[in-house]
Amino acid sequence: MSCTLILAAHPDDEVLGCGGTIRRIVLGGEKVHVAILGEGITARYGQRFAADAELLRQLQRCTEEVAGLLGVSLSMHGLPDNRFDTVPLLDIIKIIEDLVERYKPHTVYTQHGGDLNIDHVMLYRAALTATRPMAGAPVQRLLAYEVASSTEWAFAQFTPVFRPNVFVDISETIETKIRAMQSYTGEARLFPHPRSPESLRAIAGRWGSVCGFEAAEAFELVREAVAAPKGAASWNRSTPPASETVRVRPAKAEDAPVIFGWRNDPYIVARCTFQRTVAWDEHTAWFAKSLSQPDRNLVFVIEIDGCAAGLFRIDRSGDVATVSTYLLERFTGRGLGVTAIRLGCLAAREQWPDLQQIIAWVREENAAGRSAFTKAGFSLGAKRRDGPSGHVAFLLNHTSW
Repeated sequence: MSCTLILAAHPDDEVLGCGGTIRRIVLGGEKVHVAILGEGITARYGQRFAADAELLRQLQRCTEEVAGLLGVSLSMHGLPDNRFDTVPLLDIIKIIEDLVERYKPHTVYTQHGGDLNIDHVMLYRAALTATRPMAGAPVQRLLAYEVASSTEWAFAQFTPVFRPNVFVDISETIETKIRAMQSYTGEARLFPHPRSPESLRAIAGRWGSVCGFEAAEAFELVREAVAAPKGAASWNRSTPPASETVRVRPAKAEDAPVIFGWRNDPYIVARCTFQRTVAWDEHTAWFAKSLSQPDRNLVFVIEIDGCAAGLFRIDRSGDVATVSTYLLERFTGRGLGVTAIRLGCLAAREQWPDLQQIIAWVREENAAGRSAFTKAGFSLGAKRRDGPSGHVAFLLNHTSW
C-alpha cells in the first residue's frame, strides 16, 4: 500500500503544518504515518527532568486523540524538547531511516529548515540526509511545511527562507484541522496568537487566495524524482491504468485509525444506516471486539490496485449474516463496488461454510447501493419489519454463491 510519512519535531507541528492535507490524503484512501520525534513541553522547565510527568502523559493522550481524528498511524520517539541540537545528528537520521525502511513512503513531509525553532532546523537537516535519492530508495518527493509561530517568526533572517511552491486545497478539511489543533489543549492559543483558530483560518485563506482555493496549505518542494513506468518509454500522470485490481484482505489492528477516518467522512456518514459520526473510543471498542470474534464478525479492507479504498464488514447470527460495505467517493462510479461485494461474500463463505444467507440493508434512496447489490447477485427481499427504518433488504442465499 502506498504511504505518506509526516515528520514532526513536536506534538501539534503535524496539525499546524499539514493537518488539512493529512486528512485529505486519508480520505483519498491512502495510509499516512505521523512520526513525532520530540517529547514536547519539557523545555518550559529549567531542567528536563523537572517536567510535570502528568502533563507529559496528557500531551501524549492528546497526540493519540489527534491521530485518531486525522485517521493516521502514530509513533512518538521522545527526543528532548527544544534540545535536538544536543542530540547527535546521526541519531536523528537513524530514526528517520528506520521509519523510511518500515513504511516505505513515496512522499515525506518535514519541518522547514529556516524556522526559528532549532528542533525544526535539525529535523529538516536529518530528513534531507535520511531520504537522499539513492537507487531503489522509496521516497520520491520531499516537501517542507511551515508552522505558525515558528516559520514566520524567523522573519526571513535564516536560510533557507520558506518559499512555497506547492499548494494543497484544504477547503473541505480545514475544520478538521481546527478541531485537531483545539484537541491540543496545552498548545492551542487565543487570537491574535498564530495558533488560534482565527489565525489558522486566515493563514489558510491567504494561501488559498494565492492559488484560487478557499483554503490551502503551503509547502516547499525540496526535491522530486519521477521514474518512468516499467516497460514504458514515457509517462503521463493523467493516464489511467488499463485495469483496476480489486481484492479484500482481513483488517488488522493498525487499520483502526484509517477506518475511523473513513467512517466519519461526510460522504460515508450520509450513506450509513444511522447517519451519524462516531467517537474514537466507540470506534476502537467496536473494532477490537470485531477482530477478536472471527466466529461472529469479519472485517475486510477493500483494496484497489493496492490502495485502501473502503470497508466490507459482515456480522453473523446463527446461519444468517448481515453485510455492510462502502467505498470512498473517489473509487465510486466504476463498478468496483460490485466486485468488492462478491469477493467479500466469498471470503465470508470460506470462513463460515455453513452460512445460509447474507442480508444487506440498503437505504431506499441509495440507488447506487441497490444497483451494486443486485449486480453482485443479491435479490430484493419482501418488506420486513426487523430492519432499520427507511431501508430495503437485499438477500443472497447459499445456492446463489
